Amino acid sequence: MSLELRQLRYFLAVSDEMHFGRAAARLHVQQSVVSEQIRRLERELGVELFDRSRRSITVTEHGSRLMPHIRRIVEGCDELPFLAESSSDSDHRLRIGVGLGMGRRLPSILRRLAESGYSTTTVYAAPAERCRMVDAGELDAALVRGRVRNSAVAAHHVWNDRMEVALAASHPLAGRDELELRDLAEYPVALGPEDGNPALHATLLGAMAAEGLTPRRGIPFTSPEVTFAEMVAHAHDTWTVMYQEFEATQGYEGIVSSRLAKPITLAAFLVTAKRDSPRHQVILDACRRSRVERRPAGADEI
Repeated sequence: MSLELRQLRYFLAVSDEMHFGRAAARLHVQQSVVSEQIRRLERELGVELFDRSRRSITVTEHGSRLMPHIRRIVEGCDELPFLAESSSDSDHRLRIGVGLGMGRRLPSILRRLAESGYSTTTVYAAPAERCRMVDAGELDAALVRGRVRNSAVAAHHVWNDRMEVALAASHPLAGRDELELRDLAEYPVALGPEDGNPALHATLLGAMAAEGLTPRRGIPFTSPEVTFAEMVAHAHDTWTVMYQEFEATQGYEGIVSSRLAKPITLAAFLVTAKRDSPRHQVILDACRRSRVERRPAGADEI
């Protein structure tokens, strides 16, 4: 039997999300990769882990029985780097939780930390999970957009992200420098699951509601690569939003962007444990220096 650790991680991601597309977005891989590795894992184990006969997938009895064992294996492997750190000098090693769409900011922050003598490991997780990991001591800090609802951690405002509209080049509204929400409301919008990015949902839908607008839901947003490909291929009238810093660093064939006539911004925070630590200040300084360095002319960051 030849099992791969990534196959076990993919199994847990799909069982958590109950959706191959969302699992792929969480893992930063194509959906086809997740599907193929799950099939290989099933062949190695000789059992089906997921029931795909219905519109939504479910974990089979075999999958449910194996899940706790697989989770223990993966968690045990994840602990190995931290166990190694505990036996060596880890004063200059940082673990920072991140999400999608950091654009130019994240490389700038990591470069600043490296210049200060720190090596950094980034960990992708959902916003609430990032906060939990900071509170549990599994992360030194995390970058989170929107209101931080976990009262066990401290949240330090570091910048504001401005949203921009992404559309297929064939979209009826493509080519305009600025777009009104009222014009966009006539077309379907691609949004991911609310629990994956509650701040973006609340901010965008709140801005539309303030103008008396109700969004038309289109294809689900799974990842930029997959969703943009679908928009270009067949969902020509769909639009979505991206953070300006992320959009500025990407070049997706067949996708164009426009500003919103009434800018919509989302606050970003550095989340740390409430107990003071010199490491927290080092990370906070790197974030704020990045903000000053990367601020575009005329942007409304604070």
